[in-house]
Amino acid sequence: MTDTQEPQDSTAIDVRSDPTVVQITGMMPALVQEARGLTITPENSAEMLPVANEIAARCARVTKAVKALKARFVAPFKVLIKKIEQDLRDDIVTLNTEADTLVRNKLGAWEVTRRQIEREAQRKADAAALQVAEDEKIEQAVQLENVAAATGDEHYRRLADETLEQPVRVRETSAVKPAPPKLTNVSFRMDREVTVDNLRVLARAVADGTVNQTAIAPNMTWLKAEATQRGDEFSVPGCTSREKAVPVVRS
Repeated sequence: MTDTQEPQDSTAIDVRSDPTVVQITGMMPALVQEARGLTITPENSAEMLPVANEIAARCARVTKAVKALKARFVAPFKVLIKKIEQDLRDDIVTLNTEADTLVRNKLGAWEVTRRQIEREAQRKADAAALQVAEDEKIEQAVQLENVAAATGDEHYRRLADETLEQPVRVRETSAVKPAPPKLTNVSFRMDREVTVDNLRVLARAVADGTVNQTAIAPNMTWLKAEATQRGDEFSVPGCTSREKAVPVVRS
C-alpha cells in the first residue's frame, strides 16, 4: 500500500491472528521463564554467560520484530492521521488553545482580585466592629464613673476600671459581599505560584538546612554528561561517579 492509498478499516485488523504475532507470542512464556531462572556468578560465569548472551539476543530479535510489526500495521494510517491532525491543528486546535488560555488567565486573575476585594471589605467590617465595641466599653465605663461621682460609691469606680481593663468582645461580622455573576461552567481551585528570584540565596538556605533539600533538584542530565566527559577527573562537590556497564545487544 502506498501513501496515497486509502487505509483498510481498522476494525478489520486482527493483530493477534497474524502468523508472525502468533509465532512470537508462543515463544514469550519460555523466554521469560529462562530470563527469570538465569543466575550469573563467578563460579558459573563460563557456562552461563553464553546462555545469557543467547537470551539477550533473542530478546533483541523480538524487539526488532515487534518494531517491524508496528510499522507494518500502523504505516498505512500514518499519512491519514497526520493529515487529520494537521487539519484540526490549523483550523481548530491552535486558535482554541489560544482562546482557552486567554479566558482561563483572565478568569483566574479576576477571581484573585475578587477575593482580595472581599478580604479588604471584611477587614474594614472587622475594624468598624472593633471600634464600635471599644466605644461601647468606654461608654459603659463613663456611665459607671458618673454613678460613682454622683453617689460617692467607690465600688462603681472599681467597676469602671475593670470594664476598661477587660478585652474587647467583638461581635462576629460579615461584610456585605456583592454576589458575583453565576458561572455555570467554571469553578475555581486556588493555587500558588512560585518564582525563584535569587537561586544563590535559595541554594544557601538549602545548604544551611533552613529549606528542605528537595527545593533544589539536581540536574542529573548535566551531571551525567559532565561525568561522561570528565571520567575519573569528574569533580563536583557532593557528587560521586562510578563506571556502570550497560549491555548493548545486537540482533
